[in-house]
Amino acid sequence: MTRPRSRALEGLLFLLVFTVPLRSLALFELPGANLRVPDLVVIAGAVVLLAGWLLRGGGLRRSALDGWLWLFVAYVAVSVLWSLDPAFGAVRTFKFARSLVFFLLVRQVLERDYLRGTRIIAAGFAASFGFILPVLAHTFSANNTLDLQALANVQLASSGALDVLRTGALGAGTFAGTVNTLAMWANVGMFVLLGTGWWRSRGRLPRLGFWAALVTMVGVQVVTLSRGAWLGMAVGGLWWLWRLRGSLRFSGWVYVAAVLVLGLTGRWLSGQGLDRLIVARLESTTEVEADGSITQRFTFWQGALRAFAARPLGGVGMGGGTVVAARNGYKDWFVHNVYLQILYELGLVGLLLWAMIVARWLGRTFGVPLAGYDWDTMVQLASLQAVSLSLLTMGLTNLDFTEFEFWIVLAMAAARPAARQAPAAARARSAAPGAAGLPSAAPRPA
Repeated sequence: MTRPRSRALEGLLFLLVFTVPLRSLALFELPGANLRVPDLVVIAGAVVLLAGWLLRGGGLRRSALDGWLWLFVAYVAVSVLWSLDPAFGAVRTFKFARSLVFFLLVRQVLERDYLRGTRIIAAGFAASFGFILPVLAHTFSANNTLDLQALANVQLASSGALDVLRTGALGAGTFAGTVNTLAMWANVGMFVLLGTGWWRSRGRLPRLGFWAALVTMVGVQVVTLSRGAWLGMAVGGLWWLWRLRGSLRFSGWVYVAAVLVLGLTGRWLSGQGLDRLIVARLESTTEVEADGSITQRFTFWQGALRAFAARPLGGVGMGGGTVVAARNGYKDWFVHNVYLQILYELGLVGLLLWAMIVARWLGRTFGVPLAGYDWDTMVQLASLQAVSLSLLTMGLTNLDFTEFEFWIVLAMAAARPAARQAPAAARARSAAPGAAGLPSAAPRPA
């Protein structure tokens, strides 16, 4: 790969990561066309990748994921032939093709330099959410018409009761289709950011930028009131902290800043009436009968299982969910569970292929112990493990396997570099407590 082409791929990757969370913003949509800037970037990336492969020949290392992954891709494309709705199946297949180009683009950049590629992706996320969060806060303050205090007092924090807030007030500043999608992108971005190791940079600006971006992405997840994203953030975050236990030590200034940020955030949440609402939102998870979104998901899942029972081997085909939804009296073909989505659309064959991909994905991600390796490798692997667990957890209540979220993480797993053993002298030096807000990197048994 020549250096100009490498720079072009890196620039395309940054632009794509920046624009994907903004893909529903009218400013980024072409008038009169069903194409937005991320789609154009994907097309440009496909052209650059194809030109490079034709002129240079190949370019990707072989990965343990490749065999099952490309078999699954071929099966998805073929499933349109028996789809109950071939026209919509073709649309979904095209969307799937965009995610595959994104996958190849991410993987190409990461295989050249994994840490540099991770930092380019993190910078794209940081720039995107640095723009999104203030817009969300502004539109929330300007457009919110709900009496949040009254809702919190009666513990009415279901998705239906909050529709005016989440779809109206927050929807005016939401650029990713739904607040749930926006929260999930922030979730992925947060763990990619943790994998950069910027918080231990020698320069003050990268450290400050890291903490600002981290607070921004966590803030987006909190403000969207997405319980699925909260669960994914908790699972991934706890795993990340546990895997790096004993290696994270910060200066007192970091704790002072954390207390200050939490205090200011709590004051703003209290002033907007969101503090009690967030608690009520968490409590509403147990109110199955009262929360329409939970009962609706049960309806979707039952419909998906009935469709699978009728066509167990190959499913209803790619895009066939529209017909299933019409038969069951609802409009949404998306069943809010990625595993049931695959099961009823692609049948047992599709689910088996996906299960093999996930098995290879997790084996490649979790099969390397962290003990004894250099700090960069430890942080990268812990972050990759955390985002993988977070994404698979969020798939229980949301996500579609054709979405970019899955394929960026699969690309990171496929391109994962070999863990580097830390020299004994480096391990001894890194065992000292970090300075200026930097954690120590003392390895310990995993």
